[in-house]
Parts: sequence; structure tokens; C-alpha cells
Amino acid sequence: MLISTYLTAIVPHSKNYSLNSYTNPFNHKVKHELYLSTIFKNMEPDVRDFLVRILQTISMTMVWLLVNMSVGIYFGFAFFEHKPSIGNIIFYSWFLASFVALIYYLKKKWKGWKEIGE
Repeated sequence: MLISTYLTAIVPHSKNYSLNSYTNPFNHKVKHELYLSTIFKNMEPDVRDFLVRILQTISMTMVWLLVNMSVGIYFGFAFFEHKPSIGNIIFYSWFLASFVALIYYLKKKWKGWKEIGE
């Protein structure tokens, strides 16, 4: 209901548009591809590789943070009650092991990276 109200507000009334017949204005150029991928196709290869590495680094780090924060805070394994429990020990062991794995992954990803234009 809200979407159809929004579409009727932005679609010109001179043409007979319905919710089913409204098409994206980029469809004639993009055709089942993400708009971002068409931007990447028009970039120089060095710049594109650099931006892809940056995006992969940020997203992998964010996934690692979200998983560890969710398990640690939501389930309470990050907090000690009176003394460390087995859950705390397992959580912090996982935290450190996954952090080392993340650093290894990022070092491997960025190893041998040359400056743009070299």
C-alpha cells in the first residue's frame, strides 16, 4: 500500500502506469546486473582491483565483528560473573583464534600489492 502510494507520487500521471508495469529507468542499460557492477566495468583494472580489495577487507572485518559481538554480548560469554566459566574460556579462545585467522587472511589478501600505476 505504501509502495503503491509512493510510486503514484513519483510516476508521471500523463502515462498510464500501474505498479506491475513500472520499470526501472536503468533497465535498458543494466539488464539484470547491479548498477555497481557496471560502474566497476568502466574503471581501470588497477583501480577496480584496489577497490574490490578494500570492500572485501571491510566486509570480512565487519562479519568477524558482528559474529563475535553477537555471540559475546547476546549470549553473555564476553562478561564474567564471579569467575571465568567454561563458556568464557571457549568464547575468548574462539575470539583470539578467529582474530589470528582474520589477520592471516588480510595479510594474504594484501601480500604483493603494488602501488597503482607501477
